[in-house]
Amino acid sequence: MDIVLMIILLFALLAIRTPVAISLICVGIFGMAMVGRPDGAMGLLATTPFRTASNYAFTVIPMFLLMAALGNRSGIVSELFTFGKRWFGHLPGGLAIATTIASGLIGAMSGSSVGAAGMLGATAVPEMEKMGYSSRLSLGVVACAGTFAIMIPPSIALVIYAIIAEQSIGKLLIAGIIPGLLTILVYCGIIIVWAKLRPDEAPVVDVKYSWGEKFETFFKIWPALLLIFVILGAIFAGVATPSEAGAIGAFAMMILVALDMRNLREFGSTLKESLMDSLKPTAMIIFIIVGALILGYAFVSTGITKAFTLFVVSLNVPPVIVLIIFMLLLTILGMVMSQIAVLFITMPLLIPAIVSLGYDPIWFGIIAVKTAEIGLVTPPVGTNVFVVAAASGHKAETVFAGIWPFIVADVIVIALLVIFPQLPLLLLRAM
Repeated sequence: MDIVLMIILLFALLAIRTPVAISLICVGIFGMAMVGRPDGAMGLLATTPFRTASNYAFTVIPMFLLMAALGNRSGIVSELFTFGKRWFGHLPGGLAIATTIASGLIGAMSGSSVGAAGMLGATAVPEMEKMGYSSRLSLGVVACAGTFAIMIPPSIALVIYAIIAEQSIGKLLIAGIIPGLLTILVYCGIIIVWAKLRPDEAPVVDVKYSWGEKFETFFKIWPALLLIFVILGAIFAGVATPSEAGAIGAFAMMILVALDMRNLREFGSTLKESLMDSLKPTAMIIFIIVGALILGYAFVSTGITKAFTLFVVSLNVPPVIVLIIFMLLLTILGMVMSQIAVLFITMPLLIPAIVSLGYDPIWFGIIAVKTAEIGLVTPPVGTNVFVVAAASGHKAETVFAGIWPFIVADVIVIALLVIFPQLPLLLLRAM
């Protein structure tokens, strides 16, 4: 009964547009009051904000967000699309493939799904439409490829999952590499099939580029590639913690932006705006973490976590059925609220249950984040869809019409990760 009342209160608060962090705190205090521990809730409320904000492990969040903000304001993004266009533009659906690869690189450089979608919505969509691509394909691939940043390191979503699950942030980031690359490959396959079945929607581009022009793009994007290599290499080799790697990445991105600016005054303005851009989401995420910790403690105090785990274990069904039910729950919730909120609300309950069924928590983190990724483009919210619509000047309905083949691609990737659970863990085992 306790969990029913807490869930009703939580969704009631969210329905009246109460901020997620405040909703979590209120439900947590309510839950602890039900078991006669309101003083404990007040004590948590007094100490948790400071303990959370002063936790060194959480510094990775502002570092990655600053790196993303700086990357969004640099000129590297357009060069990444040019790189993809010159190397892959001649293939069936080549410009869409170029957009997919560019989005993957942007995700690895910035970790911002919305940022990638917005930037490519303004640059790649007009380019594809000018070459005769249908708006449906152009908009759909930009909206869906923008979600790569939620999986490809540096991924804030994986960092948050690691914090909730009390797992290694570095291991989660490394585990996200292969699923991220696999998603890019499956998207490219979907685009080629689309181009073969409907060549009028993805005509072959006749423009040919010389080898000199192709390799020229490497000289313009090598800083971004080097940055990606340094961040992931430092974590993979164990020479830097994720927080240290994030700081290195943010500092390196700052240098790249400075080199791209025409004068010191322009760089100062850009740096100030980037700091403000990263400050707001950092404060939001830390505030939500505070609420999630209080709610998680309430779950433990009321015995909900233990009862839910025992209930799941007692079900007379194969573990994979329970996994599928959890994934459907994450998908449905992701359709109506932000992915970060979904993780904070569900993971304190789902992780103990999933571990009790014998699943690896790091592997499940990849599955959970990959499932939540779909919510970025599915109605009725579909954040990336509205960002791309605004950036490109199209209606959201047109963007929604183009996402479904790529939703199928995401389902294929999730199925492969479930059938072959060793895939996300290959690099970790190599370490």
